[in-house]
Amino acid sequence: MSENLSSNYPLDLDQPRGRQFYWTVATLLIICSVGSVVGRIMQSESIRNDQSVPFFSANDRSRWCTVRSLVDKRTYAIDEIVNGKDADTWDTIDKVRHLGEDGEFHYYSSKPTLLPTLMAGKYWVLKKITGKSIAEHPFFVIRWLLGLTNGLGLLIGLFMLARIATYFTDRLGAALFVLTVACFGTYVTPFAISFNNHLPAAFCTTAILFVLVPVWTNKEKLAFWQFVWVGLFAGLLAAFDLPGLSLAAVALFFCSIRSFSRTVLGFVPAFLLIVAASLGTNYLAHGTWKLAYQHRGDGKVLHEEPLDGDFQEALNAGTIPDEIKMIADRDLGLFPTVEPGFWPNQTGQRWIVNFGRKSQFVVTYDETKRQYEVREWGNWYEFPGSYWLQNNDRKSDVDIGEKDQWTYLFHCTVGHHGLISLTPVWALSLLGLVWLVFSQRLGFRLPAMALISVVVVVFYFYIQKDQHDRNYGGWCSCFRWAIWMYPILLLSMVPIVNAFWKRIWLRGVLGILLIASVLSAHSTLANPWARPWLETWFFDK
Repeated sequence: MSENLSSNYPLDLDQPRGRQFYWTVATLLIICSVGSVVGRIMQSESIRNDQSVPFFSANDRSRWCTVRSLVDKRTYAIDEIVNGKDADTWDTIDKVRHLGEDGEFHYYSSKPTLLPTLMAGKYWVLKKITGKSIAEHPFFVIRWLLGLTNGLGLLIGLFMLARIATYFTDRLGAALFVLTVACFGTYVTPFAISFNNHLPAAFCTTAILFVLVPVWTNKEKLAFWQFVWVGLFAGLLAAFDLPGLSLAAVALFFCSIRSFSRTVLGFVPAFLLIVAASLGTNYLAHGTWKLAYQHRGDGKVLHEEPLDGDFQEALNAGTIPDEIKMIADRDLGLFPTVEPGFWPNQTGQRWIVNFGRKSQFVVTYDETKRQYEVREWGNWYEFPGSYWLQNNDRKSDVDIGEKDQWTYLFHCTVGHHGLISLTPVWALSLLGLVWLVFSQRLGFRLPAMALISVVVVVFYFYIQKDQHDRNYGGWCSCFRWAIWMYPILLLSMVPIVNAFWKRIWLRGVLGILLIASVLSAHSTLANPWARPWLETWFFDK
């Protein structure tokens, strides 16, 4: 009997028994992964100011503040939350401050508005059904919203990845290896227990590849609904993670090759619908099309000649000298209000002068130059008590940013926040991309080159940013800004895994890389918003 079982044991996906066995095991792996995530969400808890809370970091608190304020207060402003009775547990450093429609200063989340707006819709439904508010029952509401949102997204995304893996290999073991990496060996699952943009962005990447990969491998035609599908998720990806525009451009290119007319009629309207929703909710929140995190610097200087005089006493008293008023706007005929300059920046002091929401400017005094300057106001991160003030002694080293770009590149790839050092299986993915470029059997040269360009563009995008933005994603367990690319890396891994599967000793190499990646990812299951284990072990100063 054992001999008969051995002779019929399914080894290949091109056999009916092999496919049946693959989907049986794949379903079990996915259930275990999703069940583990949802189980941890239902027990999610951390301590903030000696109080138990259901969130983990300033990052997710910032988004939850918007969700709570939208449904309970009917506004994007979060003043009553970060300054109210719950401030000890709800306040966040990820906030900006600017004038609202009422002409008064208000606090807002610095995070893009579309994702928390969508979550607010779910919260509204849950509140109507159960009668429970997030203020009075934060554990119940947040756990249910995250469990349903992230659990369902992870479930569908993993099944799509399980299907994608079968397009590149007919070896049962190779396909299951890649799926096991997806289920347990990446930083998607640690971050799935908190409210962030990474899991939704990775889901969007998976949804795009789910349609495009069959086209690339089998030269299949795209139905009209698939153009709409790709355009919709390309728009969502760009809205959730801006560098995802690079993959959206790749998707647009390949859809155009298949059918220009269907791209124009299907892809483009779906993409623009998401762009309109993203920018529209941002305008509702902030009164401008620019995203909140783009307001990190003031605008152009409004005068050419140096300002002579001493205006500090008048400005601190809340009045504006005529010399400055004439420079800013001599025709409005309104009484300005002045935000006193009792918070310093790096070189001096600053005062925000308000003539109304559409006309604001800043007066700065540079102590080194001993000179006043009047600029268009645009730095929403500088306000009294802001964590992001340049001379804030409380700011952590990681938020100060990495000075050297090459050092930053090193740590983003093979250093303490490294893509490869923290998840060694991604080395197979980089080899796989090169393999696909030179492989004629799969006819995947052009898509592989396109995906390589996506990876290169994303890393260049982050490395060339200003120092304060070269911060590895802040206080977190990995280079989280690359998480949305994980489905691309999983796809690229398949040909190498397929080739390695032919040799027993190479299977051992795969096993070692998998074990290392699983251990690394699971080191932060309790809280993904913590320092990487590599940094605490080897790079502590």
